[in-house]
Amino acid sequence: GMARGLGKFGVVLGADVVYSVASAPVLLRAAESLLSADDGSCIVLAYVSRWPQVDAALVEAADKLGLSMVEVPSGEFLSDGEVAVRDEACLGDSAIYIVTRRGQSCSAITEWMGKVEVSEAGEMTVTASEVAAGILEGGQAISGDAVRMLTVKHSGALTLTRGGCEAVSAAMARWGGGLVSLRLEGQRIGAESAECLVHGIALCTGLTCLALPGSCVGSKGIKGLCHLLSGRSGGGGHQLRELDVGGNGIGDEGLTCLNDLLGMGEMRRLLLSLNRMTDSGIAALSKHLPETLEALDLSSNAVSSQGVEALMLQATLLPNLTSLDLSFCALYSQGAEALANGMKHMHKLSSLRLRSCWLSDDGVIEISIGMPLCPLRELDLSSNGVGCLGACSLAEALGELTQSPQEDDTLSLVLQRNSIQGEGAKSLVHASGTCAVGVVVDIKDNPLGEEGGLMLVQDLSMPFVLPERGARRGRVELSACGIG
Repeated sequence: GMARGLGKFGVVLGADVVYSVASAPVLLRAAESLLSADDGSCIVLAYVSRWPQVDAALVEAADKLGLSMVEVPSGEFLSDGEVAVRDEACLGDSAIYIVTRRGQSCSAITEWMGKVEVSEAGEMTVTASEVAAGILEGGQAISGDAVRMLTVKHSGALTLTRGGCEAVSAAMARWGGGLVSLRLEGQRIGAESAECLVHGIALCTGLTCLALPGSCVGSKGIKGLCHLLSGRSGGGGHQLRELDVGGNGIGDEGLTCLNDLLGMGEMRRLLLSLNRMTDSGIAALSKHLPETLEALDLSSNAVSSQGVEALMLQATLLPNLTSLDLSFCALYSQGAEALANGMKHMHKLSSLRLRSCWLSDDGVIEISIGMPLCPLRELDLSSNGVGCLGACSLAEALGELTQSPQEDDTLSLVLQRNSIQGEGAKSLVHASGTCAVGVVVDIKDNPLGEEGGLMLVQDLSMPFVLPERGARRGRVELSACGIG
């Protein structure tokens, strides 16, 4: 009835109108009823992804109604000289979709696809929607140099389907040994679709970077990839230098397959966050880590002090490690002590992230003992139980740091959301001003209160005493500390 009363239209616009699973099919059904039968008629839907369930409902509803959804960058709808009112960073996970009846063409989509090219360096970044629209099938979209780096970024509601993975695999097969990097960001492809990628990866003998964060491949999917890359499926050896399989739930079972892979290459970056790995899995992994490793991310796993102790037993075999992330692992003081002992042997460790590791003052005191023993330039202790004793211990450690030859040498000490009060904050402020290296101390969201704030103001009003030539004045972040 509504369509008969309003007539038919070539373009139907909708802006941020999908908020629930139930509304998705109703919206698309109503909008489709308003479309004219002309080839090129379309629904333009501005959409903000808020919940995965709503994203899936929107895609499912379009498929059941015989509609095709293609995501188009919002910049394509801004004419020359037009300025976007809102900053892009404020838009969140937003997207613009052109929805057409299946089988019909749309000039806006055709024109936009012709603008997707390969950079001079061989980089190509696409979305799952672009893959579904055939962007990887060649033609005018694949111009310039051969593709060396392919990224399928997460954007809006659409993620790679099995067909999309097959398209990626086919493209990899065409590019062959020229492809050195494949990144699928948050595509939630699952184990079965991951199998489709194996065929393409098998032909990319020069692949040095494989990143599948948030792909939900599980232990089954990681087994297939490791089986291929380790040469057991006839794919030959691997040249991987970076492997990111964070957020895949591979567990200790998947980690076992990964251990075999690590012993056959020169891995430099290994990112394994959010994978349901336990202490026993980490203990086994530690024995297979190559000495070439530079970055290791084990954050958000079921790792306790026992896993850290096992890892630190191998610290002498990791001479090139520069970055270690154990955030959201329950280390407690015992784990901190083990970590501090390992820091003695990590002569290149510059970044250590320990957010939400259940560290009290005792644990932080252990970490502060290890600080001067390695060239730390980033230490994140946010959301722990750091109080005045821990803060004062960190301040003492700052006084023991030595200056490196680099003029821009700066240490970032992040202590957000702890229990630091006046005396501890004052010691950090003073140490940041007298340290041999530049120090940025972030103590946001700590309960300093008015008394603590007054102490800091008095200290900040005094000129810093620079004990030696080359010492730099520090900077302190103090917002949300209840200073008044």
